[in-house]
Amino acid sequence: MEAKAECLFVPGKLNPADLGTRGISLDELKSSSWLTGPDFLRKDRKEWPKTPEFGADLTQTIFALVDIGKEVTSTTLQINIVDRAYEIDTALSWNELKLQVAKNLKDSDDLVSIDMRMAEEALIRQEQEICIKPNDVKEFKLKKDENGLYRTHCRFDHADMINAHPIFIPKTSSIAKMIVMDAHDELQHAGVPHTLVKVRETYWIPAGRATVKRCLSKCSACKIWKSKSFELPIMPQLPGSRVKRSKPFENVGVDYCGPFKIKSKNEKAWVILFTCFTTRLIHLEVVETMTAEDFLLSFRNFVGRCGKPKYVLSDNAKQFKTAAKALEEIWKKVVHDSRSLDYFLQNSITWDFITERAPWKGGLYERMVALVKNAMKLSIGKKVLTVHNFRTFLIEAEATVNSRPLTYVHSKEPFVIRPADFIYPAVNLQLPSIANDDIANDPTYIPTAATGGEKLVELYQKNLHCLNKFWQIWSKDYLNLLRERNVMAHKNTRGAIKRKPIVGEIVLVFEPDQPRNHWKIAKIQDVIESSDGEVRTCEIQYMDGFITRRAPNHLYPIEEGATTLDIQCDEEEENVDSSVE
Repeated sequence: MEAKAECLFVPGKLNPADLGTRGISLDELKSSSWLTGPDFLRKDRKEWPKTPEFGADLTQTIFALVDIGKEVTSTTLQINIVDRAYEIDTALSWNELKLQVAKNLKDSDDLVSIDMRMAEEALIRQEQEICIKPNDVKEFKLKKDENGLYRTHCRFDHADMINAHPIFIPKTSSIAKMIVMDAHDELQHAGVPHTLVKVRETYWIPAGRATVKRCLSKCSACKIWKSKSFELPIMPQLPGSRVKRSKPFENVGVDYCGPFKIKSKNEKAWVILFTCFTTRLIHLEVVETMTAEDFLLSFRNFVGRCGKPKYVLSDNAKQFKTAAKALEEIWKKVVHDSRSLDYFLQNSITWDFITERAPWKGGLYERMVALVKNAMKLSIGKKVLTVHNFRTFLIEAEATVNSRPLTYVHSKEPFVIRPADFIYPAVNLQLPSIANDDIANDPTYIPTAATGGEKLVELYQKNLHCLNKFWQIWSKDYLNLLRERNVMAHKNTRGAIKRKPIVGEIVLVFEPDQPRNHWKIAKIQDVIESSDGEVRTCEIQYMDGFITRRAPNHLYPIEEGATTLDIQCDEEEENVDSSVE
């Protein structure tokens, strides 16, 4: 079947297709000819616009067609307009800037390709007049062409090249970056070599490779795939709660581990681990659900057996946050007696949370969780225990972990310090030997001949003396052992950005379970500095208004110094800044 079609002429002002290319508002669209077509279609064919006759052959270039078929009026951009200043908006692309200049000079939306070409030449002439120095003319052999544009000249006049004399663009010009980014976008975000070749087909920019590399490094679309994260600073000093003598379980870390299969109605159980900052003691509690109610009951059991802590550190599990709120309400609803109120205010519990998605900040309890899991894996295996058997096993596992040596085991010194020594110094322990000189110089020592109440005082003083010995060994051996194991630098990714994050910066947020093109974009609302002045936590806000915190190595900057972000709501994740890192 042979298709027959007749091509006729329609003026630009009557052509509905121009509405789609120029753009139109919704109100103007209702009364336009976009849906109905031009009015002359409903008239007699004799009244239709006449097709103009071109005097030139159709095989000629488009410039010849325009020159012959359409009279150049006074409103068309003329080549000799070179002394007019054009304001350059660097936020525009190269094509957008040319379109803006062409419209301003012609005062009409009815543009043709020659108008765009002349606008481009006018912009280049202006930048060349401003930026080209006399040394550049000599160094790059610059000569003006018939349009007044400086072009580079070398010994390639007889070479078979696309453009032997490219247009010279000063590297300090405002349009140099626009030209590079236009070629970069046209090549679908190709790399530096490909983009440079494309630019040099028409233009010559001094230090072209460095200029292209610098421009491409600021491409937001490329940063989504190629940008690097911020670098984590070196690890801070250990807080005083980790290296100073304190009561066992005065400062604790809390974490869940599990679930584990058991023979019960729920068929699952979790283990809550409490660990002491200084003595490294652990306490284990079993729960069958991960609700805030069960956690509060377990916390009460812990307080009844180990004493009330002053400081609690945990991750950002929702049951932990709910429990922290509940504890605050408990302290607020005390008896109105002033003495009771003063007592609870002085002994309230401070609850702190590590930065979201930063488990290394909870390393002091994560390591204990690994020890417990390892003991359960090797002892239970695939066995499924009842609830009572599971609780009994956990108590034994707790005793085993609390009996581990904290210091190096010497071949000549069988005694080592263990976490259990700080709470049970007289239970199945090898006490450190006490020299006679120490006894003679100890004013608290009472001879063994004492009887009655003096005997109890003697035992108490002896246990206290042993406990002091344990703390001396802890300070001497355990802290020195920590010094040997001390690692100051984090393992950052190659090419990580060394500078600090900036408030207002637009970043890509790392999501471990999502491919990179699905990561969300956020804005840095605040940077939280540690005691040493380093930034280890950033407060960010997603585009939906949700506020949370992330470590710098999970933030990939894609735009510096941004101040605008479409925020729809104002929802904040309730967190407390972590002081233990």
